[in-house]
Amino acid sequence: MGDMGKSHGWKQYPRHVANAWDSFIDWRRRKRGERSFFIQHLRRMNAVNVLDVACGTGYDSIRLAKEGFEVTSLDASPHMLERAKYNAAKERVILRCVRADWKKLDSCFKPASFHAVIFLGNSFTHLFDRPDRESVLSSIHRLLKTRGMLIIDHRNYDMILDTGYKSKHKFVYCGENFEVIPVVRRDDLIRFSYFGKKHHWFLDIYPIRTNEMLELLANAGFSKIETFGDFERPFAKYGADFIQHVAIKK
Repeated sequence: MGDMGKSHGWKQYPRHVANAWDSFIDWRRRKRGERSFFIQHLRRMNAVNVLDVACGTGYDSIRLAKEGFEVTSLDASPHMLERAKYNAAKERVILRCVRADWKKLDSCFKPASFHAVIFLGNSFTHLFDRPDRESVLSSIHRLLKTRGMLIIDHRNYDMILDTGYKSKHKFVYCGENFEVIPVVRRDDLIRFSYFGKKHHWFLDIYPIRTNEMLELLANAGFSKIETFGDFERPFAKYGADFIQHVAIKK
């Protein structure tokens, strides 16, 4: 079947998907699930300015801005950025938004510009090619100040590939009005089908396993990498919906 014509990156997020995304997330339930995980880690490292790579509709950027962090919100999708600005205005927050491809971070910012980078919402898995995954993490490493922090997450693809898909609907994607079904499940591609009352779309992602993610982070120059499952550690390999990695620049 070849690559099945799989879609890449931000082009999978037309306006109707961006407009439905907040219902899929459910901001209030997402906040309950993650508690203050990201805020605590960022404050532990005395982070001030934070780059939100793949900011989407602005959930993380807005929450961090409300907590006093200086946030730069980046996304390649014009529709996601439009929605992020709309959400920020509702929350009386002003976001500094940058439209850019993740593969071009070096052309957007100077080295050592940020205390921390967050790369959340399973976004890293839109990079299908190993060289792109390596390049993006190396760029993030360069953008961080000495001992800067990267927090990156992804679905638990060890579980999905080895035992099948399931979700507690308590973490990251918490909306109850959507059904998610992997209609293609391979080592190099998972195609998720998203069904809502008024919406239906597909997303193609690369199902990165935890060990590969750890290898990529180490090769990019990160150290003291802590791995969490649904914001907890220790965790059962096949028990968590999402995996979070907290890594420090050497």
